Amino acid sequence: MISLPDEIKKNPEPFQVVQIPDSDSLIKMDILLGETPLDFGEGDVFDGFRFTVPEGQKGKDFIWFTSIPPHWFHWYILPLDEQDKPGFEVYFPPVKLYKSDNRVRLRSHPRIFQTLDADYFTEGHSYVIWFRRTQPMMVDSKVNFRFAFAERPDEGWKHDHLEKILKLEPQPAKKQMNRFGSRGAKALLDKQLFDPAYGKNAASVLISQIEELTTNPRSRGHLERTFQVAQTQPSLKQIQEKLGKEDFFRSARESALLKESGSPLFRPGVEEALDTYYYDFFGFQVSPDDPEQRVVRVVSHGLSFQVFPRKAASHRLVMLDSINLAMFYDNGKEIGRIYHLNDTRHKTVAIQDPPPGIYKRKGMQYDFKGDGILEFNVFYPSGNPRETLRLQDHLLHGECTSYFPDGQVAIQSHYQNGKLHGKHTQYAFPGAEPRVQMYGEGNQVPLAEAITP
Repeated sequence: MISLPDEIKKNPEPFQVVQIPDSDSLIKMDILLGETPLDFGEGDVFDGFRFTVPEGQKGKDFIWFTSIPPHWFHWYILPLDEQDKPGFEVYFPPVKLYKSDNRVRLRSHPRIFQTLDADYFTEGHSYVIWFRRTQPMMVDSKVNFRFAFAERPDEGWKHDHLEKILKLEPQPAKKQMNRFGSRGAKALLDKQLFDPAYGKNAASVLISQIEELTTNPRSRGHLERTFQVAQTQPSLKQIQEKLGKEDFFRSARESALLKESGSPLFRPGVEEALDTYYYDFFGFQVSPDDPEQRVVRVVSHGLSFQVFPRKAASHRLVMLDSINLAMFYDNGKEIGRIYHLNDTRHKTVAIQDPPPGIYKRKGMQYDFKGDGILEFNVFYPSGNPRETLRLQDHLLHGECTSYFPDGQVAIQSHYQNGKLHGKHTQYAFPGAEPRVQMYGEGNQVPLAEAITP
């Protein structure tokens, strides 16, 4: 069997040499893949470039930005003078558009940021970054890249740091927002509605929020920023005349219910006593007591609210995970809205229960019986059941079961009013001996204490 690392080390000549004058240099190049590749037959074709690490690199990470042809979208780094070792692990996509971007290639050539720890490299040693052809040759096989060695900031690598070092200049705000197709941004950047500086600032903050999500997915649901409206206070009617109907509406009453429940979704002083009309990433807030509905605040959210069905769909379920919200639709009309459904950490907030019926989403369905009684089922791609939960008053109640892919029981629990209550049985794998525990009102108790579910 052919060993790729061994073959490349034996014959690195096909890989173009990139000269790095010193450790402070920024390298910007285009190379054409496929001109002098290593061809191992049966579709295994490799090409790329090599470089030697200059003196002064110690303590500096490798950072790069590149635009890769989709038919060469498999790459890695290999030391030529050392034993093989793990290299690149993750990459994250740029959010902004840059003035150096090739507009023709922008849709077809994925762009990436990637970093590699300083400890990976040895001064004076050589390395290859190779690309493997994953599809037959296409017309454009050019790779555009820029890289440098740089000291890592204390807070770790962020988009702004990489842009500054790699000298990537962002496009203007309007072009940035056009890429997202944001209706909310269209209103904010409309000089007839908002002060231009205010709109540009809101667009900039949104991009920062989305960048945070690409590098820190755990921040989902907590990336909301609020802006006081500066100088101008357009009416909601003016915005609706330009944009049409909003994507999502949260009333002041809804916010009050979230506040009463202790939900982490409510933020004091931000949503209190205001109606919010969301257009994708942006929410325009008005007082329900203002007959003119003047926009008094704007909020930006790192995740778009433009996810709800506009076309007719019978008994459809939509989950907005960023705010832990289940929404129910019938023929394109919202007929139910529940926060924290199936969430044992927070109190369920039912703004409106949907009528009895079965509501489906890919891989899951809710069977509503009415009066807060329902059954929730999740399925494996095979169609086999994955989880069956029963709820009463919107709380887990009764027998709940999880399954292995082959259909055998993995976990069987009993709940009472949202808390484990009774026998809890768990299997490590199909056919394993069960681990049995006993619970009373959410607390584990000795097995000897028989508790009737």
